[in-house]
Amino acid sequence: MGRKSKGIDLNAASAEPTANSTTNNTSHDLSDPLRSTQGAKTAIAGRKKRPIWKTLDEMEGDRKREMALSSTAHDISHVSIDVPEDSTNTDSPNSSIVVEVDLSTVQHEHEQRYVALATAGRRFFRRQDYHQALPYFRASLQFATDIPAKRVLPTYRYMGKCFMATKQVKHAIKAHHRELALATEMQDIALTGRAYGNIGHALRAARGFNHAIQSFQKQHDICKMSKDREGRIAALENLGRSYQEVATAWANKKDATLANEYYTQALTMYKKCLKLAGQARNKRMVGRAYGGLGVVYEQMEDYNNAIQAYKKRLTFAQQVQDEAAQGRALCNMGNAYRAMDKPEKALECYQQDLAISERQGDPIGIAVTCSNLGQLHQSLGQVAPTVQYFERHVALTTGVEYHDGMVYGLRNLAYVFQAI
Repeated sequence: MGRKSKGIDLNAASAEPTANSTTNNTSHDLSDPLRSTQGAKTAIAGRKKRPIWKTLDEMEGDRKREMALSSTAHDISHVSIDVPEDSTNTDSPNSSIVVEVDLSTVQHEHEQRYVALATAGRRFFRRQDYHQALPYFRASLQFATDIPAKRVLPTYRYMGKCFMATKQVKHAIKAHHRELALATEMQDIALTGRAYGNIGHALRAARGFNHAIQSFQKQHDICKMSKDREGRIAALENLGRSYQEVATAWANKKDATLANEYYTQALTMYKKCLKLAGQARNKRMVGRAYGGLGVVYEQMEDYNNAIQAYKKRLTFAQQVQDEAAQGRALCNMGNAYRAMDKPEKALECYQQDLAISERQGDPIGIAVTCSNLGQLHQSLGQVAPTVQYFERHVALTTGVEYHDGMVYGLRNLAYVFQAI
């Protein structure tokens, strides 16, 4: 059982599966940006020096004025709107008043509302409270009509990442496609490449691996054209993982020919990533590339090369002081040793991995390693430690409401009790 991710990587570049802000002191309820009560005031401004506060009646007046403006020409700075007077005015029942509307004022208010709502969304995003962030990002886009594309694009990117984190993959794909459209409109090569990377991640999450490969390839080509070496490194890692996932899918369907073809492509991409990261002296990405190579070799049952890659992964993780990556390398190395029928070495790796997970306070990481240790002892016919580790696995997955892990652990326990 390999180490699973503690969270979802939200960066444009694909992150290797990892075991793995500021608190707002205000007392206002920010759970719904559109929630209010009659007579309550709503904060509009995003500027610190001059906050603007408007009542709901004033905001409703603004809305009506904006609706009236939408039917007028857009090449004027001021318009006059005839508004019938109150019919109860008996002195002049047929008269009207002329309201002078300053379009620049309306646009300024829209900009302030956009900034305020988008800023609130980013605040929740930084706290990883993605469900709370989404309503603010959506509300901010209602006032983005006159906002330059350069300022609107990040909101779509953040929305896409929030949708990914909340497993709303279809919405994430749409948001990142809108990000791509704005980047193309701006003719910004760097932002265009980044958008293709984000689309690729969303497509991978939707298991559209072939389309994801196309997006990552475009990301790589754009980064190569713009001489963005770090972007190329990220794209190559993304391509390696995508080819690996396609290969695994074919292996599960018992098509060894296609599986080996895609595994070979994955190895090629990881090796290119390794070379480029080495030239850039990027130790973190060098380590990740070795980790990817190890996984592919292990899936191809080339355990000697897998272990060598995992050892190098461990070395670079230690150099950059990444304990989570060290744990994953040890976990994967233990799996390879177990597959080679070397239980002593596997046990040593698993115990080191367990110590790291316990030090980090990572319940999922601890549960995965307990499951591995249970299976190892089960293969050695040692019932007592097998039951002990499986029971701990079940307790941990139950505590964090990890349903699939809990079911997996209970099934393992059932097999042990049936064999007794």
